[in-house]
Amino acid sequence: MKFGVMKLPFKTRTSIVIIGAFLLALAIAYRFWPDTEIFGSSIVEMEIKTKQIQKYRGALREKGAVEARKSFLAKTIAAAENGLLTGKTPALAAVEIQNILDGIAKTAKGDIKTLRILKTEDVQKEPYVMVPVEFTLTSTIRQLKEIIYKIETSPKYLCIQQMRIDVARARGSSATIQSQITVAGIMRKEGV
Repeated sequence: MKFGVMKLPFKTRTSIVIIGAFLLALAIAYRFWPDTEIFGSSIVEMEIKTKQIQKYRGALREKGAVEARKSFLAKTIAAAENGLLTGKTPALAAVEIQNILDGIAKTAKGDIKTLRILKTEDVQKEPYVMVPVEFTLTSTIRQLKEIIYKIETSPKYLCIQQMRIDVARARGSSATIQSQITVAGIMRKEGV
């Protein structure tokens, strides 16, 4: 069975020709006038693209602000870490604390009798270690006050963890104080 266009009724053929002519006219219009809004608004598409570009530029500005903040925080951390002990191992950090304490005791004219290095303690969730040192000191009240003040205001981060004081008073003389003080400093962990 052959299918022929001429066998179709006149109305159907006319409808097919009119629809074909209309589609051809649409195709020609779309080809030669692409800015016409026949198949969608190019203005809306441009607005969408412009908003995307603005969003990307905003993200880039935020990235620049984040980078600047990161740089500022890195400098702040570096400045703060200047107060850490510089020894590579806890033993060397303890020697650094010992030297600081000897200097403080000499300027305050106190007398350090013994010095012991205690077990180090990790600082939770941080790459730092507390290095405690215990020392025994003979001094007057004024000397002890000066030594405590200088320990607490040292450029290195030192803190007094524990202190025991015994007062020995002889008749007619000033009070002599025997102090057992535990001082801790902070150092960066090895290999971090």
